[in-house]
This record gives sequence, structure tokens and C-alpha cells, in this order.
Amino acid sequence: MVARAYESLGGIGSEQENLSVPYSPRGNDGDAIQTFVFECDPGNPFTGIVHFQGSNSTPPTSASDKEASDALLWVDVFELDIVAEGGVFFVEPVIEVASVRIVCKVGDYTAGTILRVITMR
Repeated sequence: MVARAYESLGGIGSEQENLSVPYSPRGNDGDAIQTFVFECDPGNPFTGIVHFQGSNSTPPTSASDKEASDALLWVDVFELDIVAEGGVFFVEPVIEVASVRIVCKVGDYTAGTILRVITMR
């Protein structure tokens, strides 16, 4: 059985146009299903479109390696249209990429806050 580690991809509280954000470096676990747990602010429900972006570039050796992170080529894999979500929900897409991150592009953010997104790798 594959050991699973959980890490935070950070939160979203405004528009983000491909900013340097935390990302999840994928392991060689051979599991194409990755679980994302969204924790939204119950007092400030989130409404907007969240873009899941992937990169098959060689991931940096650490999440704090900003130069290497900026050099990755990010492409949209899919998007999630969230309307007034104020609790916790799960998303399990069937994707396998070296790295993944979640952003809101300009014009896609309406209101609210995603406190954090946790992912399994």
C-alpha cells in the first residue's frame, strides 16, 4: 500500500494570475487519483472559478526553491466552478502530473475565502 502524505497548497482570498503559490510535488506512487480537501470560511463563503494547474517539468528539490518554482511551465488541467461554498468539500480528479497548484485567474474571483487546500501525494 502506498504511504500518503498530506500538504497544504495554501488558500485563496482574491484573484491570482499565475502567482508563485505553493504546489504539490507528486511522488512516484503510481496512483492517478489525487485527493484535494477544500476548507472554505463558513462566515465568508467562496464563489469563483478555481483553476487546477499542472506541470510535468522537473519539480524543485524543495517547495521553498522559488527560482525553480517560477521556471516551471504551468498549464490548466481543469477548472472548478464554486458557488457560495462555506464548508469543507473533497475533489478527486484522475490526474497524474509532476506538480499541481490551484489559482484564481483575473475575473474568476467573486467573493469569499478558501482558507486552505490540502492535497494527498
